[in-house]
Amino acid sequence: MPSLRPTGKILRVAAAVFLSTAIASSPAFAGNGNGNGGGNGGGNGGGHGGGKGNSGHSASASGGQKTTKAHGHKTTKASTGQKVTKASVSPSQKLTKTVPANELGSLNGFLHASPKAYANAAPNSAIGKVRTYAGLLQDYLSPQPGVTPPTLAEVAASLDLAANKPLSTSSIAAVNAKLQANDPALAQSIENYSGGAPTLAEAIDGAL
Repeated sequence: MPSLRPTGKILRVAAAVFLSTAIASSPAFAGNGNGNGGGNGGGNGGGHGGGKGNSGHSASASGGQKTTKAHGHKTTKASTGQKVTKASVSPSQKLTKTVPANELGSLNGFLHASPKAYANAAPNSAIGKVRTYAGLLQDYLSPQPGVTPPTLAEVAASLDLAANKPLSTSSIAAVNAKLQANDPALAQSIENYSGGAPTLAEAIDGAL
């Protein structure tokens, strides 16, 4: 009958099987497997979630920039003052528009003359005669001490010589307004007249 005593080879195989079984069931190795699985899962999930969140924040920030840009554009447009800025119109220009050119006659040239043309006009020209009228009007409104002032009739007659059309209150007022723009001293004298410029124009017209 053969012997049942294990040989050296059989003992080595049995020891290897036992060692493998013991390693597989060891708590240390089992924990390592769970740790790897949990680590990979948590890392991937956190990375994707965070990326989407940042993308949403960027969209919100972009929206804020558009709102600011639109608001700034409206403010700049509202601050423009193109309609507010207008060229000023002198009183003589306003009065000239209310008096027909055919009524003004030769006085129309004076009303459109520059200050230089007014100052250099020949005494016998229509503009020069208006300058003579201005001097008499100033002497009438603000008489110099020791000097007899002209009468209102003389003042009216001097302006009538400059005109080739019958004078009216409107045409006289237009001439006086132009003179006020050219001569600050005369402008002040006219304003100091009782009733102001309108009343003075009526008085001169009445003295013709």
